[in-house]
Amino acid sequence: MLKRLLSATLVILQQKRHSPLAVIRACAVLLRRVRMTYRKIDGTIVVRDVEPYSLREGRARDGGALLYAFDAVAGHIKAFKPEGLISAVPSGLFATFRKRWNIEL
Repeated sequence: MLKRLLSATLVILQQKRHSPLAVIRACAVLLRRVRMTYRKIDGTIVVRDVEPYSLREGRARDGGALLYAFDAVAGHIKAFKPEGLISAVPSGLFATFRKRWNIEL
């Protein structure tokens, strides 16, 4: 029942154009991979399929927050600045993941 309610919430988040971070948080709760479009520091735009895990304040060099996610293609954890997020959508209907670490989003 709860999983169904959370899935419905995820659909609503996508339809109403909520922030990418809100979609990432919902996917983390549901253990769903996220396809996110991200602007790197050098301006390059990349698309990553990730398993979201943590949002930590004060971790970036400038004192800002960092989003930590496991990059499914690269095979290791990566850190992303939230202000670089352009968009985020669930990766696919069956793109779930098994937790490697605690989720702190």
